[in-house]
Amino acid sequence: MPSPKFGVFQKKILHSDSKVRSFEMSMRRCAFTLIELLIVIAIVGLLLSLTLSAVQSSREAARRLDCLNRMRQQILAVQNFHASFSLIPPNGGPASGNDLSLLGGPAIQPSTFERNASDLLLWGVGDPKRVGQMQTGPWTYSILPQLELGNLYDGTRPVANIPIYGCPSRSNRTPTATVSDLYGEYESGGLIMAKTDYAGNEWLMMDRPHWKRFRDVEDGLSNTIAIGEKAYDPTVQTPSSWYWDEPVWIGGSNGTVRRGKLIVPDLKGIPYRDNWGSAHIAGANFARADGSTRFIASSIQVRVLGALLTPAGQDGIQGSEF
Repeated sequence: MPSPKFGVFQKKILHSDSKVRSFEMSMRRCAFTLIELLIVIAIVGLLLSLTLSAVQSSREAARRLDCLNRMRQQILAVQNFHASFSLIPPNGGPASGNDLSLLGGPAIQPSTFERNASDLLLWGVGDPKRVGQMQTGPWTYSILPQLELGNLYDGTRPVANIPIYGCPSRSNRTPTATVSDLYGEYESGGLIMAKTDYAGNEWLMMDRPHWKRFRDVEDGLSNTIAIGEKAYDPTVQTPSSWYWDEPVWIGGSNGTVRRGKLIVPDLKGIPYRDNWGSAHIAGANFARADGSTRFIASSIQVRVLGALLTPAGQDGIQGSEF
């Protein structure tokens, strides 16, 4: 017969083994739970990433549509201007007796001195007393009454921001007083004037004294670009610069018109001179002379974009090509 002490000892061993097995099973359950937790965290992270990307894409789509609507108002204003004056609003330019005193500044001519070309370029100033082809201000100034902004057209002080001329996808576009930089020297008379993210087609919005009518658009209004988003290098077209970015009131400059054949993104080092571009992904918004608007991809062929810009090139471009 076994000793009672041996039985107690055996029970202790069995109880100890049971505890070990219980601990091992508990550890296994713990380890499995940690793996599950890591998987859940990874899945949640992926879902959050996808959701954030979708939200950002949705917001950009809304901004792009807002941009297109602003351009639609501009081209409608151009058409209403044409109905009133029988011509497409020109880009303006300098004239005798036309200076910054019209805007409450000193009686001096606005200008841009281009350092790389050692060229002094004189500009005109928007003048409410000059109408039609006599206007010294650019098309962006001429259509202010048609945009129901007659107070800015008739006013003697410019403003720093005109929302309809700003693309909502671009930021830090509020101008400051001009400062000379690596690219040029700018005579603004100390005035701070709103700029535009949109440019007219220079083939249509011509510098003073030249101008066109819609009937001169032989290729058809639906086949000819009138307005588009202009190229922007954030390291060059800064708030204090006028280089290829002269304001809404300044006529005859390339700040308000373009004729280049490239669509480029908003990046440092892009070929911004005379070209088109935007902060949108892979293209820019455009308005055609017939009043229609659309997004055109940056991959468009140079030949096709050039044909859409020329009003009487007899290019025969088909809608499927852009």
